[in-house]
Amino acid sequence: VGGNKSQEYTISGIVPNTTPPKNVQVWITPSIKKSVDGTLTAMNTTNLFQFDFINNMFGSGIAKCYRGALSLPITNNDDQHDITEVEIKVSFPTQTSVSVTEAYFLNKGELPESGATITQNSGTITITGFPPISDGDLYYVVLKFNETLDGDIVRTVVQATFN
Repeated sequence: VGGNKSQEYTISGIVPNTTPPKNVQVWITPSIKKSVDGTLTAMNTTNLFQFDFINNMFGSGIAKCYRGALSLPITNNDDQHDITEVEIKVSFPTQTSVSVTEAYFLNKGELPESGATITQNSGTITITGFPPISDGDLYYVVLKFNETLDGDIVRTVVQATFN
């Protein structure tokens, strides 16, 4: 399914095999490719984080990952305030040794954003120093892991700071 498109699925014939019946979970795990550090990289992606100054400065995402990288698309939905800093908290299942080895901040042209400074500290990634993100601008935070995941759930909490 390409950008700005949707696809509808129907799941039928589900019969409970437990008493009492349990809920059914359906995971949709989008996978995309982006050029990161000169290499075309396959990665899973979270939901789009749409921020605005008054109503929505935080967002959370859960991705069931099968790749060695994760994309977090971010956009500003506020026509009066610009995003000046982005902070991401990442957590992995406790039984894994997965960690973030590299983080990138890409503009809509999928190029590293000039001036961006990325720091990591105990599972928190902070991105500063980039030109302010205006209303409607789309950026990507790409996290590379130390290993390819095998359906592990990665949880992210993203916070935007506005001017």
